[in-house]
Amino acid sequence: MQVLTPVGEALWPSVFKPSPTSNDSDAKEAFQLSIMYPHDDEDKLDDLKEAIEKVAVAKWGKKAAAKLKSGQLRSPIRDGDEADQDYLEGHYYIKAKSDDRPEVVDEDLDDIINTKEFYGGCECRMDVWVYAYEKSGNKGVGLILNNVQKTGEGERKGGGRSAASAFGDDAGGKKSKAKAKFKAKAKDKGKKKPKGKKKKSDLL
Repeated sequence: MQVLTPVGEALWPSVFKPSPTSNDSDAKEAFQLSIMYPHDDEDKLDDLKEAIEKVAVAKWGKKAAAKLKSGQLRSPIRDGDEADQDYLEGHYYIKAKSDDRPEVVDEDLDDIINTKEFYGGCECRMDVWVYAYEKSGNKGVGLILNNVQKTGEGERKGGGRSAASAFGDDAGGKKSKAKAKFKAKAKDKGKKKPKGKKKKSDLL
């Protein structure tokens, strides 16, 4: 079942290059992305919850809904309070992954070419496929990552930043000074010099 997730904060993005799906030395690599949502915004996840339940019931019957709530069936919606990372406290988070590279676009649906423009902390949403699985004794519902849309900026996690954000407002940079000097010269060049008064002898 195809679903659009609500907009949230991007976590651990590997949307341009695959990364290991776990800490195991022989872990499979995949393209993946997680998004987190404050507990107060739980209602935003209603459509996704409904899709997860429908897929589970179609696979395991009516009792699947109760099993999802009890944890007997794994859900792709996780509670950050049960995770080890402090910044996940007070949040829910979801994770989607794929063997194929997803399309990554901006608010205008243009492809994002500069990989630094999509980062952990930016606002985004995902186009995912909700599916049921049974593997190695584990049963649950997962999300396949199809497409990603960046919808806004946010506090960049990890301390990195793009060159544009690093140097764009640096008025003391060489490029800024050179540009200002060029504009001043062009302005002076465009000014017309005042004409002097003609002498009477010039008119004879």
